[in-house]
Formats: sequence, C-alpha cells, structure tokens
Amino acid sequence: MTDAASQFLILICLTAIGAGTGSALALVNFADRCINGRFFFRFIAEFSVIVGFGALLWLTILTLCHGQIRAFYLVTPTVFGAIFAICISKLLIPRVCAAKKALNRFVSAHSNGFIAKYILK
Repeated sequence: MTDAASQFLILICLTAIGAGTGSALALVNFADRCINGRFFFRFIAEFSVIVGFGALLWLTILTLCHGQIRAFYLVTPTVFGAIFAICISKLLIPRVCAAKKALNRFVSAHSNGFIAKYILK
C-alpha cells in the first residue's frame, strides 16, 4: 500500500483525467451541433478524445500505481468525466444558436470578397 500523499496524488491525477475527458467530449458535442457535422467526423473526434485520455489514464496507472489496476482507478475518472460532460454541456447548449449565427456571419463576410473590398481598403 502507498502512503497518503501518493494516494492523494493518484486521486488528483485521476480526477483531472476525468474532468479533461468530460470537458473535451462536451466541446466535441458543442462543435458538432454548431456546424451540423457528419457522423463520421464526430465519431473520429470522440474516438480520439477517448483514446488519448485512455492512454493518459493507462500511463498514470503504470507510473503512479506501479501497474496495479483497481476498480477505483477506473471508476473515479468515469464519474468525474460524466459530471463534467453534463455540466459543460449545460453551459454550452444555450449558446448553440448564437454560435450558429456567428458562424453564418463569418461565412457571409468571407463570401464575394467582402472583407477584401470594404474593410481592407
């Protein structure tokens, strides 16, 4: 068994991994809703997030826990990931309409050389 300081460090690392995963998944969901992306691109984005943070989790388990896998090491990031995904999604979902409008203004400003004609002169 490890001492209290290393257990606390392990807990902090697992919590940060879960929080990062949940936040990244919420941002992928927000971006997909804003640009009405394709299913394949959303799958690739979510897959890369999960694989990246899974590799980080495995690296943390190998280095800090000496390769000993316990249910606690998998439950902690999952719970914090779900909590952060829900919280960040609740913050971002009301802003989807405004983001779509801003994206449409950006696209229309770049069509027909509007920026080059009127702003850059």
